[in-house]
Amino acid sequence: PKSVRRHLLTGLIQCGRCAAEGVDARMSGQWTTKKTGGAPGRPPAGQVKEPHPGHQTRKVAYACKRCRACAIRSDQVEPIIHEMVLQRLSDEHATDLLKVPTADPEQAQRITDEKAVLHGRLNEVADERADGLLTGAQAKRATERIQDKLDALDKLQIDADRLRVLDGIPLGTAEVAEALADLSTDRYRAVIDLLLTVRVEPVGK
Repeated sequence: PKSVRRHLLTGLIQCGRCAAEGVDARMSGQWTTKKTGGAPGRPPAGQVKEPHPGHQTRKVAYACKRCRACAIRSDQVEPIIHEMVLQRLSDEHATDLLKVPTADPEQAQRITDEKAVLHGRLNEVADERADGLLTGAQAKRATERIQDKLDALDKLQIDADRLRVLDGIPLGTAEVAEALADLSTDRYRAVIDLLLTVRVEPVGK
């Protein structure tokens, strides 16, 4: 959506208050307008200073629309996040931590196909239980075994996704900053989402 393209961190940063309550904590970006003051100087003696609309500045702020208790300006949070991403990907151990050399597109497709088969088996177990062909204990055991296989595949799939997101970024080098600057907004958002979970805590008035 357009709001995501305009506001980098929409949906990526979380409201600490709502996250603690276990509900949707995603914060959204929006433009805010702030007056910066009226005409300078004091009025001549005996005169009243005329109202002046003053200048206005427009900035992006991220806010929680659910609880309305948590907000932060983009210029307070985006530079911090960028620096964290830059340091993480420039670290000499970045390749070891983030890349998985064994993952490739063919493996990713195989994982997707295997997961589809396993989800089909879960549906079959549910149907057989509903038809009385399996006892509760049998259905539970079958479901747990299938879920264990799904969890293992999920782990492999996360690794494959990391390769896709970080492809072409010179991890562990000084060229990371330049590579990040060349990324599209969607790609940069994917990098942030891969590396960080950011929660903004309300601090009161």
